[in-house]
Amino acid sequence: MLRLDLENRLVQMGEFAPLPARPRYLRGYKWVPAILLRHVASGYTVGFEIARGAALPVTILEEAVRAQREHPDFAVVVLAKLDVAGEELVAYCKENQFGLSVFAGDSLTHVVAPRYGTARALPSLGAKGDGWIPAAIGKLANRLTRIRVAPIISQALPELMNANTRLGRALDVVETALTDIVDNQRERLVAPLPFYRLTELERLLRLSGPSRSEHIIHSFRVYVVGCVLLDHFWGFFQDSWGRYMGLKEAAIDDVWFLASMFHDCGYIRHPQIMAAAARALELPGASEEPRVESPPQLARPEYQRASEALAGLLAHLRRGRPGRCEFGLLGGRTEEVLRQSLMQWYESPDLYLHGPVGALDLAAEMIQAVRATSTDDKTDRKVNRAFLAAHVFPAAGAIALHDWQVWGKLKPLGLYPFKARYFPLAGLLIYADTWDDYRRRPDRPTTISGLQLEDRGATVHVEWGDADALARKEPEYALYREFVEWPREMRLDIQYGQGGNPQ
Repeated sequence: MLRLDLENRLVQMGEFAPLPARPRYLRGYKWVPAILLRHVASGYTVGFEIARGAALPVTILEEAVRAQREHPDFAVVVLAKLDVAGEELVAYCKENQFGLSVFAGDSLTHVVAPRYGTARALPSLGAKGDGWIPAAIGKLANRLTRIRVAPIISQALPELMNANTRLGRALDVVETALTDIVDNQRERLVAPLPFYRLTELERLLRLSGPSRSEHIIHSFRVYVVGCVLLDHFWGFFQDSWGRYMGLKEAAIDDVWFLASMFHDCGYIRHPQIMAAAARALELPGASEEPRVESPPQLARPEYQRASEALAGLLAHLRRGRPGRCEFGLLGGRTEEVLRQSLMQWYESPDLYLHGPVGALDLAAEMIQAVRATSTDDKTDRKVNRAFLAAHVFPAAGAIALHDWQVWGKLKPLGLYPFKARYFPLAGLLIYADTWDDYRRRPDRPTTISGLQLEDRGATVHVEWGDADALARKEPEYALYREFVEWPREMRLDIQYGQGGNPQ
């Protein structure tokens, strides 16, 4: 009963919340936490050990030390009665970076700060009246008619539009929707898809700062916005897709899912984070120590193939002529320059060149999955390779192009200003990602007051509550207008201002 009483008390205090499921990685340790909760402010998963006497099960807790060391967003806290928490226990917790909380009656006092004690707490994001998806977007997303997974999106919207939905619950809703969408894609790899494990990705992104813990919800908002615009301008997107990409067999809304949901995965570049990602996603080399030097995976054949496919796509877009993209090198100098550029950007110590990094990782990961599971079955191999060409490579191309930090680098090669007519999915990703600051940063409060749909385009209205934050954002809006060219019959615009004075 003591365990249940303590667990209920921790949750009722509001500092902790229940976890939807026990993390899989804890199965690898002999130690089993007495209580397992999520720390609401920092996003950490916290395992509690109850000290029933002065002596702790040190042998078992060595496993807890290892779990905390190997998983940077996992923390251990010891709960003890007041008469048990002597100097020896305090010293032990400090030595092992365990938190120590003492309970007496109905009170709970934190004696030794846990490892998340110095972490930045997640502030309240956005206006109190808003949910995780603004009403201006959610209402339109409830009217989708051409997007095949529209019922799945609609099922997720009520809680995501509810102002009372907490971050942890919002993540659960999004993750459930993503799983259902993957299961309902028209063309799927027969191979397993470790890159789809977005639950683990959310945990990894938090390692670079608690303020990023809504990153997956940002990607889901971008996806939903894109579905609204795809649905409304279905004819334009389909015509352009067939005319300039020649991929009539591809399900364009499935390609959009890949592009939008994985467009920011390239942020995982810090060696420690990359090592954690390798373990969590069960990638090759997961047991290796993190490397600081040039990423060794670039020498692997799947990365070579991925760079060729993406360079071929970029060269195809540069030509701007109707016809099918073959996603490979045709021997031109420009294609080789583009391939080398992608590889150099991947190797760059600049942690913010995330577009090329995410694009190559996505394409290479899918190529690896095909090679690993479909070598003995010709049918599987054909399905998987068709999926790579018609879905994965275009999605990876859009991810590479959305990164505004490469726009100036690609301009001398004739790719920018980017002509969205030739590859409107990339233009759509750039558009939605440019203005979705909604509830992402506490120092950048925004309101999406409307998304106006017309026959020849759409306009989003973004209102900023802080003049300084708006001033910092305006250069990005200017870059979008300078570097992305939509045709006259289809324009996606951004109107913005402070306190309802759009420009």
